[in-house]
Amino acid sequence: MDDTQQKDFEQVNTTILEDWGLMMIEPAELGSESFNPYEAVYVSSIQFSGPNRGVYRVCCQADFMNALAQNLLGELDDVSFSDQEDALKEMANVVCGNLLTALYGSDKTFDLSQPLVEERKVSDLEQMIGEGRAVFLADDCPVLVSLEADQG
Repeated sequence: MDDTQQKDFEQVNTTILEDWGLMMIEPAELGSESFNPYEAVYVSSIQFSGPNRGVYRVCCQADFMNALAQNLLGELDDVSFSDQEDALKEMANVVCGNLLTALYGSDKTFDLSQPLVEERKVSDLEQMIGEGRAVFLADDCPVLVSLEADQG
């Protein structure tokens, strides 16, 4: 990923988290050290194919998932884990679609898989991070986003 694509990658993720997720965003140090090593990491991934193929991932912990779901549902109280997973999947879907348009143009067509969520350990993050990556604090919760892509 060249510098322009990296900037686009970061901008799309930031814009979606701020405008769609209704969160305050700050850049954070790149890497897994922003995450609590004693808590699970939830990874939502969505695969795409077309002119390019790859996978987009959102990696976070429970506090981010709850905050995102509360914002999207307009809830003040904690929401169910199922709703939290759905919110994270929808975020992956929205970001991936916008990201593919920003990186490859609106004239390209891509097929997207259904987003998945899996529970992982913080130590698993390094092996899952793609070429394009960024870490943000979203409402003070760490979020790592990653994109792996190659020619279709």
